[in-house]
Order: sequence, then C-alpha cells, then structure tokens
Amino acid sequence: MSDLRLLRLSHVGFDGRHHQGQLIVHADVAADVVEAFAAMYAARFPRTHAPRG
Repeated sequence: MSDLRLLRLSHVGFDGRHHQGQLIVHADVAADVVEAFAAMYAARFPRTHAPRG
C-alpha cells in the first residue's frame, strides 16, 4: 500500500463541464499521470469515468 498514491484530478466530461475525480496509481507513475491529466484538461479533452471493479 505504501507504493500507491491517491490522486485528485480535474477533467472535462463529455458534457463539457468541469469534474473532479480520484485515481489510485503506483507511486512510480504518479507524476506522469498528473502531467497527462493536466495536459488533457488544458486541451479540454473530454473523458468519462473509469469503470469500477
């Protein structure tokens, strides 16, 4: 569990509105994931929620 990070991320939904969500990732990729989401948010690239398993 110490290798995991909880990220709170902003994204644009397919409804064109701002949303916030959470994502759990391995610590080794956390910075890259934050950077990717920031780039998608800046480009207003829409995304949907990930399925919960």
